[in-house]
Amino acid sequence: MKKPILGMALGGVLGVFDGLTALVSAPELRDQIMGIVIGSTFKGLVAGVLIGWFAYRVRSLAAGTIAGVLISGFFA
Repeated sequence: MKKPILGMALGGVLGVFDGLTALVSAPELRDQIMGIVIGSTFKGLVAGVLIGWFAYRVRSLAAGTIAGVLISGFFA
């Protein structure tokens, strides 16, 4: 599997879980949870594609890890 596709898949799955944590951290937002989950999933997809693309282009574990931390930090 190509790295951008893998990044997109993992980012989407992790984005769903990120959005669902809003039920625990802010239960008063229960009526808005669908929009939160969709937004978090989209954010995870975009971040995953960017990180996967960078990892594919650079092929360096250290550079890919640093870029992944920076990109995910930006989107967080």
